[in-house]
Amino acid sequence: ENYGNASSVWQFFRDCGYNIRKINLQYEDFEEGESIVVIYAPQTDYLDGGISEIDKLDKYLSEDSHDLMVFMEPTLRSMPNLEGLIKKYCNISFDQAKVKADSDSAISIDGYTFAADVADNEKANSIFSNISMEGKTVFLNARPISVEASGNTHPLCYVPAGSSMIYSENETLTAKEDEKALLTVTKLENDNRILCSGSTGFIAGLMMDSDVYLNRDLMFSCLLDAGETQVPMNVSYEIIRSEGLDIT
Repeated sequence: ENYGNASSVWQFFRDCGYNIRKINLQYEDFEEGESIVVIYAPQTDYLDGGISEIDKLDKYLSEDSHDLMVFMEPTLRSMPNLEGLIKKYCNISFDQAKVKADSDSAISIDGYTFAADVADNEKANSIFSNISMEGKTVFLNARPISVEASGNTHPLCYVPAGSSMIYSENETLTAKEDEKALLTVTKLENDNRILCSGSTGFIAGLMMDSDVYLNRDLMFSCLLDAGETQVPMNVSYEIIRSEGLDIT
């Protein structure tokens, strides 16, 4: 959904060497060889029952070499079917709130664009080890994520306790008492990966195109962690031409 707003997402995967297609699960099924499903800014909940989009996603995740990436908008719209599927596999929930960072972390004047902290766990350390940390991981308009049981789910980026505020559904400003995840990765028993973010802005054009932000490198590293061999990981290039003597 929101196809027009997802051009940066499409371009990122094209740059990584993927063939891309849009799919409507009400009328279509996944095809053999499709290795990543990206849900970006869904506007309505996925159907469950009858022609079940949820059942198709569930079956897709049960098969090997299938990964899922979910980027939610910071709206307060509830999507119980989709969020229920994510909770089933990842033990996380998207809070009905929006993060506003303090002056130390904020990049925008309104505080809704901010630099996140990098989590300190084995998975985060492994993924970030592929990245030159001379920059910031930035989120725009983010819904915080509650990790209800760690298990196979690992936060990669988070907002530390006390460093930001969250707006509730009623726009009431409340102090955030617990740290909240912003980006999580879950490794399933069949080695599939599920990447979840409460921010579509995390993978938006401005964030992905900037040399100052680490968002693009982080996405490269997440794909590399999932074992996708076509990821270029910032390979530099030079134009090669012959400078030899022209002798007849």
